[in-house]
Amino acid sequence: ARNMSLTSLRTDAPPRLRALAIAIFAALALSVFAALPAQADGDSTEDIVRNVDIAVQIDASGIAHVTETYTWDFGDRNGLGFYRSLVQYAGWEDDTSLMRQYVYSNFEISSPSGAPAEVWVEDEYGTLLILSVGAPDGSSDTRTGVQTYVLTYDIEGSLNAITDTSGNPAQEEFFWNPLEDWDNDIESATVAITGPADVVDLACYAGPFGSDDPCTSYTSEGGTA
Repeated sequence: ARNMSLTSLRTDAPPRLRALAIAIFAALALSVFAALPAQADGDSTEDIVRNVDIAVQIDASGIAHVTETYTWDFGDRNGLGFYRSLVQYAGWEDDTSLMRQYVYSNFEISSPSGAPAEVWVEDEYGTLLILSVGAPDGSSDTRTGVQTYVLTYDIEGSLNAITDTSGNPAQEEFFWNPLEDWDNDIESATVAITGPADVVDLACYAGPFGSDDPCTSYTSEGGTA
């Protein structure tokens, strides 16, 4: 009886049912066509960094462990990710023949929002080390709207040794430009630096490169600035 019933449905279905089956198939075919992966498009300089939070943990050996959390808004465009520039070399105005070198290592990236998360050295331009974050050029794994990225890495060479002179106790000074001039607007940025000893002095500047305008607010408590 079961076999006879199946045969009846296959050969004697009313015309209305056959038409419905064809219509559903056509709709599915259109859906597959519309779901082709998007390519990166638009002007990446119009992306907005809604917030960037930078946390630096300096260990007793002088290595700075950095965690950067980005809230990145691609808007309506299909975006692959973004570039991150880090200062590799910095001059010393007291002796222009000398230059500090910041050595970076152990780059890792993740995305709590599920965006593609790879990181690699894209280029070295002048004093800058330029990272690519996200998906590589040509990838169809794009994202729109607000995405979150967490970038981590280590820095060696970021501390200045201040000797015990003029009545000042020996100190270690962490001196670093966490954010260079960007093509993208940054709505808000916070930087927290924690070391193995209490903070005894603090300065913070914001604005175009070289600005000596103070940050909106800054303070310290214990070992954190």
